[in-house]
Amino acid sequence: MEKHERRLLITLMTAVAVLLLNGLWAGAALRTLVEDVDWYARTNEVIAQVEGVRSTIAEATAAERAYLLTGGDAYLASYRAAIDRFHQASTRVQQLVVDNPLQEGRIALLNQAIGLRLALADEAIGARRREGLDAAVRVFLSRRNDPVVARVGELLLALDREELQLLEVRGSRSRAGQRAASFAFVLANLLAAAFLITIWAQSRAAAADRR
Repeated sequence: MEKHERRLLITLMTAVAVLLLNGLWAGAALRTLVEDVDWYARTNEVIAQVEGVRSTIAEATAAERAYLLTGGDAYLASYRAAIDRFHQASTRVQQLVVDNPLQEGRIALLNQAIGLRLALADEAIGARRREGLDAAVRVFLSRRNDPVVARVGELLLALDREELQLLEVRGSRSRAGQRAASFAFVLANLLAAAFLITIWAQSRAAAADRR
């Protein structure tokens, strides 16, 4: 095999190897980017569901107070409906954070605190039905400052803060993945052009030697 032909073969093999490695690098960057897009969407859904939990708690509290003040069954129905929506949103959040033990623990504590709050609400509602407004108010005020119940707001804030931090981290990683994929694409094109020029030059040199 002549010198130019050996050089041409080495150049071709090098080109294939380098472009293959570059393709693997670009593929890994794209896979990371796709995974981050999925995580980004999931994190946004967690934030939305946590806001839904916060909203249903506020609705249930308002409906409960309205029922205790008026005794109207419509407010009691609104209270029950809000509690149902809370359980749905809470369950969805739990499903979404199943891979995050810290967030799972917060959801468990939140459900515990809400359970205590619901027990108090049921007791107050029962007192309202049996004995009237004054009895209901006494029950409500007797446990409204329970430290576990008071943690509901803190837990919701912690859930939000954690997801916002994850959103920032995943957003940064996604942007880094985009830059890496773009760089790999540009590099692949530059290398391909360089190898084509080299192969063309070596082919011309080999052809000249044969003449």
